[in-house]
Amino acid sequence: MAKKTYRAAVYVRLSKEDGDVADARKAESNSISNQKSLIMNFLKGREDIVPVSVFEDDGYTGSSFDRPGFRAMMAEIESGRINCCVVKDLSRFGREYITAGNYIQRVFPALGVRFIAVTDNVDTADPQSSVNEVVIPVKNLVNDAFCADTSVKIRSQLDAKRQQGEFVGNFCPYGYEKSPENHNLLVPDSFAADVVKDIFRWIKEGMSCGGISERLNGTGVKSPMEYKRDRGMKYTCNFKKNGRAKWSAVAVRRIATNPVYTGMLVQGRVSTPSHKVKKRIAREAAGLIAVRGTHEAIITEKDFETVQRLLATDMRRAPGRKGVYLLSGLCRCADCGAPMTRKASSKNGRQYVYYMCSDNKRFHTCTPHRIREDRLEKTVTGTLRSIVQGAVTREDIAKRLADGGTAEADRRKAAERMRANDEELAACGKMLAALYEDYREGTVDARDFAVIKKSLAQRIAAAEQAAARLAESGRDEEEARSRREKAAEELLKYGETETFDRAALVTLVRVAKVHEDGKVELVLDCDDGFAGLFSGLAGHADGTEERQVG
Repeated sequence: MAKKTYRAAVYVRLSKEDGDVADARKAESNSISNQKSLIMNFLKGREDIVPVSVFEDDGYTGSSFDRPGFRAMMAEIESGRINCCVVKDLSRFGREYITAGNYIQRVFPALGVRFIAVTDNVDTADPQSSVNEVVIPVKNLVNDAFCADTSVKIRSQLDAKRQQGEFVGNFCPYGYEKSPENHNLLVPDSFAADVVKDIFRWIKEGMSCGGISERLNGTGVKSPMEYKRDRGMKYTCNFKKNGRAKWSAVAVRRIATNPVYTGMLVQGRVSTPSHKVKKRIAREAAGLIAVRGTHEAIITEKDFETVQRLLATDMRRAPGRKGVYLLSGLCRCADCGAPMTRKASSKNGRQYVYYMCSDNKRFHTCTPHRIREDRLEKTVTGTLRSIVQGAVTREDIAKRLADGGTAEADRRKAAERMRANDEELAACGKMLAALYEDYREGTVDARDFAVIKKSLAQRIAAAEQAAARLAESGRDEEEARSRREKAAEELLKYGETETFDRAALVTLVRVAKVHEDGKVELVLDCDDGFAGLFSGLAGHADGTEERQVG
């Protein structure tokens, strides 16, 4: 009777952990090439086994069988083209003992597949099959235990790094990059960090998250995802909906609410239940690891807290306006604490604008607390002027209110963005020239040529529009800077200014409480630095200053 000949698949696997062991000799013995070499030497001279395919999974854990190489091998087995599987040892086949045992002792026998683990002396075609039935489950259990132990050690090591304030993520938050000397340390990325600063400044000035996303898209600033990809990172996320990801209100809010920009690392937000279950789940707040002062801050804690307070208020824009009204989100009813709602009414051809308690309007649970907008603004700004006049160092507070940065820094940012836009135009021009050359030589057909040309034309048009908007934005910034500098000069010279802009108000005022009799109570938002500028005001435990005015 002729001896049966098996058509064998050689299967090799190497996980990331296996390739990063302390013993270099062990890493080499587990390498893909050495596994192949060992198996091929074993099969030499064996007339009953003919190797026909090699399948490999490089960088895949053995705790899961969802691997591309393994899936391809199983497809060949199920089609009947392969009836033998050869591996170096049982751990290379898999470390999850229940699934590994099911394949070796149930699935493969049912499909008529012979299984061989060379160094473990396992061969399901061996007459001593009873030995295999004992050895295989025991060795699979040992391999599974090794995998579980490795998982625990890795998790403990990562948590230890997090506790020490070391960054352990694959990709840095937008605005940062990994230090070349220490990949566990975040350092500011100058271009993206300037964008983050602008986002926080614009929110303080009254822009909504939606308005900021429109401004960034309009001036050609690449979204966080596209910025990472343009820098050569293989970054993907679930938020991309179009061919090229754009800024959105959600993306802006995600940046504006991330404490990483204050120099704090909050890590461990998601995890997996175990090494066998790869589904990512969100951790409870108690399981998060937060460490302050781990890296250079882009935003001060004071500005971060101010922006969080603003985001919690109504930041919707009125129709036809670029930003919110001067006192939007800052006024509350002194009795019930509800937000004050801005309303407009007309009488005898004249328009009257006023604020009133929102609970009175909706539920009639409070009195109106009605106050005209012009009187409220005059009261708030007048009170602030009197406080500023009593400042210990007027020059210091003038600088704080005049500008969050320097003119030179703003010009540098604008130049960098214009240069990035010019690089986009140049790149598109080169691709368009190469496309024409390929079309002329016949390597690109007419249909593909038309599609690619249209896509490049759209990118060029968008870049040209962005250049125009950048130039316009630069002019607007210069005009705004000129107005702020003029106001600062007046404040420094006379100790007063006629108006306070939105950024100044939200920096100084936490809330304006409106009483039924028309009195306005200001709760100032004073950190240690600002508190030292004011005199004659009583301090409160919550870091605020309070003054009631008529």
